[in-house]
Amino acid sequence: YPLDLLLTREYILVFLLHILQVGFIYRVIRLFIQRKQDRYSFDRYRDISFLRLIEAFLESAPQLLLQLYVVVVEEITDPTRKVVTALAVVISMISLSLAIADYTSAGKDIIYYDPPPNRVRKPRLSWNGYLLIILWQIGMIVSRSLAISLFASEYGYYIFIMA
Repeated sequence: YPLDLLLTREYILVFLLHILQVGFIYRVIRLFIQRKQDRYSFDRYRDISFLRLIEAFLESAPQLLLQLYVVVVEEITDPTRKVVTALAVVISMISLSLAIADYTSAGKDIIYYDPPPNRVRKPRLSWNGYLLIILWQIGMIVSRSLAISLFASEYGYYIFIMA
C-alpha cells in the first residue's frame, strides 16, 4: 500500500478504533451497512474473520489450556466450581472452533465469488458443511489441548522447553 493510502481518514479512524478495542465492531457494522456482493465486501468479511481468528487464538486458546490444566492438576470438590469450570472449558472450545470455522468459510466464500481462471464456480458452504467443520475443529482442539495440559501436569516447567 502506498503511504498516502494508509494516511487517509478512514484508515486512521480504523487504527484508532482498534487501539480503543472497538475496531472489530466498526468493521462489522460497516459491512452490514454496505450490503453488497462484490469482491470488496468479501475481502472485508475475510478480514473480519481473520481478526476473529486472531482474537480466538490470543484469548480462548490460552484460557482453554489454563482451565484444562487446573482441571487435571487440582481436585475440585465444590460442585458449583466443577460446573463453572466445565462450562468455561466448553465455551472456550466452542469459541475457538467457531472462529476457525468462520475463517474457513470466509476463504471458501472468496473462491465462490471470484474463482481462479479456468475453474468452475463451486457452491457456497452449506450449514451442514459448516457444522461438520465446527465438529472437526472441536475434535482437533480437544485432543491437542488435552495433550498439552496432560504433558504440562506431568512434566511441569518442561513444557516451556518443548514450546
